[in-house]
Amino acid sequence: DAANGPAFLQTVSREIGLDLQVLDGEREAYYGTLGALNEVQLGNGYVIDIGGGSAQISKVRGNRFQEGNSVPLGALALTEQLVSTDPIAPAEVQAVKQHISQHLDTIPWLKKKQAKPHRHLVGLGGTIRNLASIEAARQNHPLNTLHGFVLSRSSVQETIELLQKLPVTERRQISGLSRDRADIIFPGALVLAEVMDRLQVESLTISKNGLR
Repeated sequence: DAANGPAFLQTVSREIGLDLQVLDGEREAYYGTLGALNEVQLGNGYVIDIGGGSAQISKVRGNRFQEGNSVPLGALALTEQLVSTDPIAPAEVQAVKQHISQHLDTIPWLKKKQAKPHRHLVGLGGTIRNLASIEAARQNHPLNTLHGFVLSRSSVQETIELLQKLPVTERRQISGLSRDRADIIFPGALVLAEVMDRLQVESLTISKNGLR
């Protein structure tokens, strides 16, 4: 989607001799899920990867990728499009939530809350890693890896409430939060919260394949 995307591909081909393949949203979701399944036995569940420009959400059945979708709900993209106040104003919070809901509604199996709760969810990507790092800091988590760390829905909500009331300068002081994500993490956290609500899951497991 980058404005200079085609020019970049041409330059790489011309100067290095590599012909890059650009993945569509479903293939990106597939490869993210494949990486997670190499690390986590998921059975029947879901994988979510929240990046800067987009989010991929995949359905897993029998520990195999079944289907996945990509939506333009990345933490950076949402911030650039919809957030201009610091701390974020209530009207902008509602605008972000509405935008998230509209895009998630395009995924047929996420339109309504699922009938069966307690399914497993695995999380990838920088936003989710940072939300887990914040919770790990709260718990004085003794390990230097977040692989396998369980992040609860209540923790995500607690962090959302904290981020909403703080300006960026004070967010940068939150233990566990990378300083360079302080200005964009809030919309990403709202994406995760909405997906967890729709899937009716109370926690998610962190996969190290998301630690990039």
